[in-house]
Amino acid sequence: MNNAYGDPIKNEKGKTVRYEPREWVDAVWFGDSRWYEWHVHDLKRFPGLIAHCAVTLRSKSLMHFDRGKPSGIETDPSKISWNSNSGASAINFAYHLGVRRVVLLGYDMKFIDGKSNWHDDHPNKSESPYWRFIRAFFKIANDAKMLGLEIINATPGSALTNFPIMSLQEYLTQEAEEARYGTESEGTNGVDEEVL
Repeated sequence: MNNAYGDPIKNEKGKTVRYEPREWVDAVWFGDSRWYEWHVHDLKRFPGLIAHCAVTLRSKSLMHFDRGKPSGIETDPSKISWNSNSGASAINFAYHLGVRRVVLLGYDMKFIDGKSNWHDDHPNKSESPYWRFIRAFFKIANDAKMLGLEIINATPGSALTNFPIMSLQEYLTQEAEEARYGTESEGTNGVDEEVL
């Protein structure tokens, strides 16, 4: 397996155990201090922005956001809505960066081949959290609409249906056509899009 955040590294049993950030990744986002502790050595080599909303973690080398309202998109630039998971809160982080279109990749929101994560060594093996995760996306979808934030789910077979769904290829084709022929959204302020 592979994901947008990095290339997998296999252990001696062939299981994916961690990632190496790719050169085109500008930022790493997380909300769980345990995750940071599990990956701190790899993150020390990451040259980009590392930001989080972990309650118990404070470090001068990391950008910290306080947790605001529990779900949706927090508009206070110093706060993030946690939304019960880092994937959902990453949308709020992208909003604070000025992004006006978010493309979701890898947001399956379900077990695939008996696995809940793209990597094999997640230390916290628990019951499916996806019902709780999906619930937060209803508020995110409502807030995004009010804030003018477009969210597209480019995850084939995703259980997350709150946003328009298309394949990544369809999205890239649409983007190429919009770039070639222009769109109504030309001239908007801020960053155009963020792939999460």
